Amino acid sequence: GVVSFNRRQESVLVVATHGSTLSMDLNGGYYTSTTPSFSATDNWGMEFWFKLDSVAGFQWLVYNGKGDGTPQDGAGLYVSGGSIRALFGYVVDNDTGFTATADTWNYIALVRNGGVNTAYFNNTTAVTLSGSQANNPATEGFAIGTQVYNPNGLANGNFDEVRTFTFGAGQFNANTDLLIAA
Repeated sequence: GVVSFNRRQESVLVVATHGSTLSMDLNGGYYTSTTPSFSATDNWGMEFWFKLDSVAGFQWLVYNGKGDGTPQDGAGLYVSGGSIRALFGYVVDNDTGFTATADTWNYIALVRNGGVNTAYFNNTTAVTLSGSQANNPATEGFAIGTQVYNPNGLANGNFDEVRTFTFGAGQFNANTDLLIAA
C-alpha cells in the first residue's frame, strides 16, 4: 500500500526517544496508509504510547480501517476532552473510562479477544468495554493522528511504538503479549 506522511508545512519530525525507539512528532500532521494494518474482526489488538500537547477538544489517536464513509469499518481510539474513547466501525462509540494526561507519555491498548473488547491504560487494570461491539472488517486505510478519509481532529503531540497485531483464538495473554504487562 501507499504510505504517506503529511505535515502542513514540513515533513514529520523525529524526536527524543521513549524507551528505545524514536517517536513521531506530529503536531497537526498525520500518518496514513491506503492499506489497513489488519482486516480481522476478532482476535486483534493495537497499542502505543502517546503524549499530546493538550487533551482538550477532539484528537484522533490511531484508526485501522476506513471509518468515515461507506462502508463504515475498522476500529480505533481517540481523545475527547481528555477522555480516551474507542470507536468501532465509526458507529459504536465506547468510553474506556481512562483519562489522558497532557505532556505525559500515556500507554493505551485496545484488544478484541474472543468477542470481548478490552482497553488497557498505563499499568492499570483492564476495562471491558460495554457491548463488546464487533468491528466490520477493515477494507481500507490505517492512520496515526487522524482518520484516513476525513483528516479532522488532528493530534498535536507525539506517538511511539505504534503496533497492531492479530493472534489465534484463545492465544492472547495480556501479561506477555502487550508492550506493558497488564
